[in-house]
Amino acid sequence: MKTKWFEETRKSFGRSALMLSGGAGMGKYHHGVIKALYEQDLFPRIICGSSAGSIFAACISTVKIHEINIANTYEFVYTHNFIGWKDDSVMGNIQKLIDETPMGSIDTLKNFIRGFTKDLTFLEVYEKNGWILNITATTVNQKLPILFNYLTTPDVLIWSACLCSAAIPEFYGEQEIYMKNTKTGQIEHYHSMDLDLKLGYIDGSISQDIPTKKIAQLFNVSSFIVC
Repeated sequence: MKTKWFEETRKSFGRSALMLSGGAGMGKYHHGVIKALYEQDLFPRIICGSSAGSIFAACISTVKIHEINIANTYEFVYTHNFIGWKDDSVMGNIQKLIDETPMGSIDTLKNFIRGFTKDLTFLEVYEKNGWILNITATTVNQKLPILFNYLTTPDVLIWSACLCSAAIPEFYGEQEIYMKNTKTGQIEHYHSMDLDLKLGYIDGSISQDIPTKKIAQLFNVSSFIVC
């Protein structure tokens, strides 16, 4: 009876979600919000990240709530050189900007993110760890937003979604999304169900940094903690 009452109450009052925006180095502030919520036992199970926020969100979701190590999360993210500058000189990077050549190494970022997410999919972190993880990205051709989660793209690899979400056009260039074939376990290109072609994606903050409306519709969220 108590369980049924709480389920009905949740339908009426809605749920809470943590929204972590983009912002490059400003992403450090996400750690303080995560730390405060965790220490007060108020951490929502629904978490959404864009660009820099997607890296923190992905890092958190790879373990169960009681296994989170707040100190290690911060140290892990901000003591690794995961940005991957190709050229340390100012003039060299300016020239790359003029030539429209990516200034950063996407492989460095990929190896960093894949190091802690392994080849987990959105459905796997939901079923195994209880997280409803959401990551935003932007389609290159039409600048339309896309929201990756276990409902819309269950078999998409988290590291792949993070790469797309953090792909600042001038720094990394456009990226493709990858998925895990549930029958073979092999990694394959993700194909849209509506368009039989490969789509390029860039930074999620460009089209929907804080997708509150979509999150509310999908998961009955009425309260948002926005960083």
